[in-house]
Amino acid sequence: GEARVEKVIEWLSMSDDKRPHMITLYFEDVDTATHIHGPGSPESIAAIKRTDGHLQKLMTGIDNTAVADSTYVVVVSDHGQGTFIQDQPAFVIEDVANLDEMVVVDHGTSAFLYLQEPNPERAQKVRDAINASWRHGKAYLRQDTPTDWHVPADSDFADVILQAEAGYSVTSTNSLVGHRNAGDHGWARDDKDMHGIFLATGPRLPKGKRISKLNNIDVYPLMMEVLGLPITTPIDGSAKLLPDLLTPKVEF
Repeated sequence: GEARVEKVIEWLSMSDDKRPHMITLYFEDVDTATHIHGPGSPESIAAIKRTDGHLQKLMTGIDNTAVADSTYVVVVSDHGQGTFIQDQPAFVIEDVANLDEMVVVDHGTSAFLYLQEPNPERAQKVRDAINASWRHGKAYLRQDTPTDWHVPADSDFADVILQAEAGYSVTSTNSLVGHRNAGDHGWARDDKDMHGIFLATGPRLPKGKRISKLNNIDVYPLMMEVLGLPITTPIDGSAKLLPDLLTPKVEF
C-alpha cells in the first residue's frame, strides 16, 4: 500500500508535460480481511487502520506537491460487507432444478445461470421451480429483473438470476455447501450492510458538506466534469447530482 501511494506522489510531482491528469488507486486490505474474518473482526479493524494510514500518507504527500491546490481526491468503496446467518443453510439449486447444459456462476449471495443453448421455456421452468421452493430469495429471468438493476433484456447477462435475501446464501450444488466466506457482499442494495462510502475533496467542492445517498455510478459524471471531458454515450448514473455541487470553474 505505501509503495502505491509513493508512486502516485511521484507521478503528481512530474512536470506539466508528463504528469497524469487522472490516477486511480486501490487498497484491497479491508476487502480481504472482511471476506476472510468478517466485518467487525479484529483483523478487519486492523486492515481499516492500515488503509487509513495509506490515505493519510496520500493526502500529506499531495499537500507537499505543487499541484495540491488543483488536485481532487475521490474515495469510494465498491461495496459494503455483511455476514451470513450462521444457522441457515444455503439454498441448493440442483435440489430443485436440473443444471445439465448450464453454466452456473456462484457468488454465495447470488447465482447466475447461463443456458448453453437459447431455451426461453426451460429458463422459465427453472425460475418457477426455484421460486416455488426458495423461501429466502428469488429467481428472475433476465428480462424480468428490477429496473434499478439496469439489466438489458437483449444483453449477454445470465438467463436466470438468483438473489438471496440479506444474510442468506445460495449455491449451485451440494458439494459447495459450507464454502461460504465469513463476510460477503452481493445482497440487494437496500440492505444497509451493502452501502459503501463516498468522500471527495477538491478546489471546486464545498467543504464539510454531507450529501444524501448516491450510487457509485453517479461518481463518473463528477469526474468527467472536473476533467473537462464531455459525456458522449448514455449512462445509468445521474449526470447532475454530483456536478451540481461544484462551484463555477474559474478561467484564467
